[in-house]
Amino acid sequence: EAIRKVTTADVNRVAREFLVADHSIVAILSPQPSGKPVSSQGFGGQESFATGEAKAVKLPDWAARAVERLDMPHSTLQPVVTVLSNGLTVIVQPESVSDAIAVYGRVKSNADVETAKGKEGVDDMLGRLFSFGTKSLDRLAFQKALDDIAANESAGTDFSLQVLSEDFERGVQLLADNVLSPALPEQAFSIFQPEVAAAVAGQLESPSYLESRAVRKGLFPRRDPAQRETTPKTIKGLTLPMFGQHNVQNSLAAVAVAQELRLADEVVRQALAGFKGVKRRFTKTGEANGITIIDDYGHHPVEIAAVLKAARGATTGSVIAVVQPHRFSRVKALFEEFCTCFNDADAVLVADIYPAGEAPIEGVDRDALVAGLKAHGHRNALPLSGPEKLAETIAGIAKPGDLVVCLGAGSITNWAQSLPAEIEALSPQRKRQ
Repeated sequence: EAIRKVTTADVNRVAREFLVADHSIVAILSPQPSGKPVSSQGFGGQESFATGEAKAVKLPDWAARAVERLDMPHSTLQPVVTVLSNGLTVIVQPESVSDAIAVYGRVKSNADVETAKGKEGVDDMLGRLFSFGTKSLDRLAFQKALDDIAANESAGTDFSLQVLSEDFERGVQLLADNVLSPALPEQAFSIFQPEVAAAVAGQLESPSYLESRAVRKGLFPRRDPAQRETTPKTIKGLTLPMFGQHNVQNSLAAVAVAQELRLADEVVRQALAGFKGVKRRFTKTGEANGITIIDDYGHHPVEIAAVLKAARGATTGSVIAVVQPHRFSRVKALFEEFCTCFNDADAVLVADIYPAGEAPIEGVDRDALVAGLKAHGHRNALPLSGPEKLAETIAGIAKPGDLVVCLGAGSITNWAQSLPAEIEALSPQRKRQ
C-alpha cells in the first residue's frame, strides 16, 4: 500500500536530493605488480579439470549406425546483397522463425584517424549520448515511440533495430532519426564527462591495457594514429563555454578550419575556451532572485527553437520565453512554424508585434499568436500587455533556478537589459505587501 502511494513527484524529489553527481564516489581497482612469485597452491591444492588418461570407447550398435548415416542439414543461408545508389550496402537474410525484423549495421569509421588531436575519447562520449533521444523527440518521447511499436533500438557507430514486420517502416524512421539527428544534450554531457574521465584513469593502469599499449608501441611507428590514447586530460578538455548544439556545431566548423590552417591544438583550445559569443546571442544580462535573464536576437522560428533547446539544457528549472515577434509579414508567412517553435519553453509571454516599418495586417497580431500556440498544444501561452508589465509578470511566475529568455530583433533587447534590476526592485514591495 505504501508503494502505491509513491508519486512521480516523490521519486523526482528524492532523486534531486540524493543523486548528486558532484557527491558521487567512484572506486576503480587497479592491480599493482608486487614483484613476488604467484603461488601455485591455494585452498587445498592446484585445481584441475583433466580426467586422466583417455581411452577409446566402443559405441553401441545403435549409435554406430546413427553416425554412419549422418545427413548434413540443408543450409538456409541465402543472403541477398544490394548496394544502394548512396553506396550503402544492404544484406538481407530471410528467416521464418518469427514475425520480427532485425537490422544490424555499422557506420564505417576509424576514431583513431578521424578524431582531432587532443580530443581523444570524443567517440566514447558521443556513444553514451545517443540514448537521450533526437532533435525532434526528447528521451522520454523517443522511448515512448519505440514502446508504441514494441521495438528495441540502439544507435551509434554500431546500430541495431528489432521490430515487428508491420511496424518496420516506423522503426527505421526512428533509428535513422537517432543516428542522423541525435539530441546530444549538454546536461547529459556534463554528467558523463567526469564519469568517463574517472573510468579512463583506471583503464590506463589496468594490466590488459598496459599489455595492448606495449604491443601497439612495438608494432606501429611512433606517430601512427594507433599510438594515440584517451586520457582523463583529453576527456576533460572537451569544453565549450556556451550553451546550445548550434554553438557546438559552429565550434566544430571553426576547429576544422583551424586544422586546415595547421594551427596548434593548444591555440584552438584556448580560443574556444575564451570565446564569449557574439552580442545578443544567448547573452546573459543579469540575475535577480536566482532568476537568470538571457537576451537573444532570435526572431525566426528555426532560431527560436535552437535557442530554447539550448536554454533547456542550460537549466534544471523552468524556461520562460518572452517573445516580441518581428514584422507582421514574417508572422503571417511563418505562422504555423511560430506556433510550434516554443515547445521547449514551459511558459511563453507574447508581446505586440514589432512592426519594423510595416503596416499592420488584419488577423495577424499578438492575440492570434497566443491562440495559435494554445491550439497547437502549448499549455502556458500568455499575452504581454507591454514592457511595463514584464517584471511584475516574471516575478509572479518564475522561481530561483529558472531561465528567462527574451527573444526578438526589436526593442525587446532594452527590456532584457533592464529586467534584472526591475525584478530586484519589486522584491521590497512584495515583502511589504
